[in-house]
Amino acid sequence: MTNEAEEYYSKGKHYFALMEFGLALEAFNEALTIAQADPSMEEIELAKLYNDIALCYYHLFDASQAYDYLKRSIAIKERLLDPTASTLEVARANLKDIESEMKPKPPKTPKRSWQSFGRMIWLRYFKIGML
Repeated sequence: MTNEAEEYYSKGKHYFALMEFGLALEAFNEALTIAQADPSMEEIELAKLYNDIALCYYHLFDASQAYDYLKRSIAIKERLLDPTASTLEVARANLKDIESEMKPKPPKTPKRSWQSFGRMIWLRYFKIGML
């Protein structure tokens, strides 16, 4: 990674540690833009940037963007790393988590508590008694 890209990457890591995910995303995207323009850029560095961008999107509740960037990261890592590499396993686990969040969830049915049910019955009988 070039010095300029490394500087943005460090800023992104700093903001991420402070849980400033929007600022971290901006810094990582800037580092990615610089890195993609550099022909000597190593692919594993791109995978690292894609992974960090995916994490930012995940924390910003944009699961579809997180999924896309994580898939890019995993595709590179699968080509370059040992299939049992811990970083690859963690990325795959994160991808499964994101996939489960993207599945539509059935609507929740409201549940009545026994206390509110009893209050409702009491009010009905009370009103009937008053008539």
